[in-house]
This record gives sequence, structure tokens and C-alpha cells, in this order.
Amino acid sequence: MNWELDNVYERYNEAPYTFYIPSKQVIDILDVGGIVKLIFVSVAEDESYVGERMWVEITHRYGENFKGIL
Repeated sequence: MNWELDNVYERYNEAPYTFYIPSKQVIDILDVGGIVKLIFVSVAEDESYVGERMWVEITHRYGENFKGIL
């Protein structure tokens, strides 16, 4: 099974009143050592959605891109 990060902006657009994403101001102050929750998703063989939310520690920041460890 392969995993990838879910697109939270698409999820937010589908349900803006029930799916929270931080503001740009909050994302802009994230830095190395910070902890963020990400959604990892996969599509099972029966095409059902499989997702898991996990905490990730930021280890590097490259402008708008981040790298981290579980």
C-alpha cells in the first residue's frame, strides 16, 4: 500500500465550516522543531479511502516547503 499526504486545501474547500486549517499567518511562523498534524492517505484495493492523521516534527524549512519526521 502506498501512502501520500492529503491535500488539506481541497478538504477545506469541500467542508469549510467543519474542516479546520491554520491561517497563512500561523503557517508562516512554523519553524524547525515545530510539531504539525498531517493526513496520510491511501486508496485501498476496493477503492475505499484509508487515512491516518499523524504528528510530524519539522526538521527543515525551504520557503513554503517543509521536511519532517514522524
